[in-house]
Amino acid sequence: MDMADATAFLVDAQAKLDGALLKWRTFGPSAEPVTDLSDLYGTSFFCRMVDMPEIAPRFISQQGYWVLGVDGLPLVEWSVGRERAAVLSEGRLYFQPKSVVDGMLYEDKAPSFTAFADALFKLARKRTQLVVVDGRKVRIGPSAANRVAGGSLRLG
Repeated sequence: MDMADATAFLVDAQAKLDGALLKWRTFGPSAEPVTDLSDLYGTSFFCRMVDMPEIAPRFISQQGYWVLGVDGLPLVEWSVGRERAAVLSEGRLYFQPKSVVDGMLYEDKAPSFTAFADALFKLARKRTQLVVVDGRKVRIGPSAANRVAGGSLRLG
């Protein structure tokens, strides 16, 4: 997804799934929803609005900022593909269906969260098409597909 595709996906996820996109790193003790993707850096996480009260960043004193500790939390990781010099890198949408503590898988996360994550993946598949690049299958959004077809963007 290029920035136009990613923005459309975010708007859909917020409206259709009652979700919020949270920054991984914050500068305060509360989770910060993303409203403008140009303000996004690195990994971010989707969550359901109903889960917001239980999501609290932890302070990294050596670095002086707060991060979302994702182990056990009802979060779906989203890394937007980066575009540099007209080359779009792959992004990532990922979640762990089980709570992870100290590197060990434990109990399943709530079925309501799993349903939210599944709906998010379904929305991503609906908004993208499958293409083959260098012998491997990747998903690409409509804006990026048009730019690739027009020669102004390559997939890296």
